[in-house]
Amino acid sequence: MTNVHPDPNDHSPHIPHKVYTMSIEDLLSGKRVESAQHIAWRYVFRGDDQEYHVAEISVNEADNSHTFHHVNHGRHIDGFIALYEQIHAHESVLERDYEINLLRVPACYVMAVWFKGADHKHEFMVPLAPVHKKFEAGRHYEADEFWDLLEAAARDMAGSAVDDMGLKSTDDLTRIEGIGPQIAALLMEAGIATFADLALTKPARLEKILSAGGGRFNFSNPTTWPKQANLAALGKWQELQELQDELKGGVPS
Repeated sequence: MTNVHPDPNDHSPHIPHKVYTMSIEDLLSGKRVESAQHIAWRYVFRGDDQEYHVAEISVNEADNSHTFHHVNHGRHIDGFIALYEQIHAHESVLERDYEINLLRVPACYVMAVWFKGADHKHEFMVPLAPVHKKFEAGRHYEADEFWDLLEAAARDMAGSAVDDMGLKSTDDLTRIEGIGPQIAALLMEAGIATFADLALTKPARLEKILSAGGGRFNFSNPTTWPKQANLAALGKWQELQELQDELKGGVPS
């Protein structure tokens, strides 16, 4: 593992790593590492603003095609860099070589750096903040403990209380009209993981996050998302439903 570029004027990409994802359905059915799907490569670079960013290239393993997905920055990226810079002192890394990967489980609000043995079977995981309450961000988890907790987080998310409107009392951002799983993942990487987070985020920042996500999100309009999220955070499900009845794609129809 090579260090991040010390030169702030060096904008070349580095630390290439694979991105894996898992569905909550797989976790609830008892599947673990074998169901993780390789969906992208990520490359870290320092922008003109001297902040760290990642460029993500989607991978279609069926035909081995690659498509630019998005450029992003935020709390998860900063956490990744901080972890990368100090992981070389970890006892396991001093003794053996590891491949760095990223595991993303948006439905459980979990993103973790996944250290897989390069020439051995040992592996461990380090969740990045913000993360589901079952985990401690920055802590090193042995693989078995991590997968046990991830399965428990999936059960928590699936078993959240449902009110008489049929809405889950949980921070599932796809409950917001106009937000789907891909946008929820974008928001999560930007550090927006709860209704309260979203309620406090100005539409202008949301627009920047969507713009960085690539052309596929050009038609998404986040104008009403903070208002919707505020109602959800306060548990005002009836008012949220009435508001959403007037929306189409997150904007007034």
